[in-house]
Amino acid sequence: MMAVIVFDANAFIAILANEVGVDAVQQVLEDCQTGEHTGMVHALNLYEVERWVRVNRPETAPVIMRTLRSVLRAHCIRTIRRVTLRMQKQMVSLKMAAGSKFSALDAACVAAGITNDGYVLTSDHAEMDGLETAGMAPFLWFR
Repeated sequence: MMAVIVFDANAFIAILANEVGVDAVQQVLEDCQTGEHTGMVHALNLYEVERWVRVNRPETAPVIMRTLRSVLRAHCIRTIRRVTLRMQKQMVSLKMAAGSKFSALDAACVAAGITNDGYVLTSDHAEMDGLETAGMAPFLWFR
């Protein structure tokens, strides 16, 4: 069964930092490449990845970001570049439910998952466990 998977920034950061859970993220990427899943990432979450790269790998940031874009293309991960009115309303609802520590970037990721009838691939339990418990969004945890 094909599912829509929306990648949180931390999924790509896990790969770049070789963190625990990287194997699960790579498996989802492969599943997207073979057409088992449809992969998406919001441009706002790519901003978060690029910021992390520039802070943690400044000397190789341009090469890393070009490589990441190639990986996205090779694995058929579509970049969502808009915040629709439906997404905006979801983001507000999510922020109100999750509280002040829930970022607009996380809200964009989860809202993209909701509005595309998909799962959010993340490891941000602290920020998102409550949303899952409340039944507000489905998650696919990679650790």
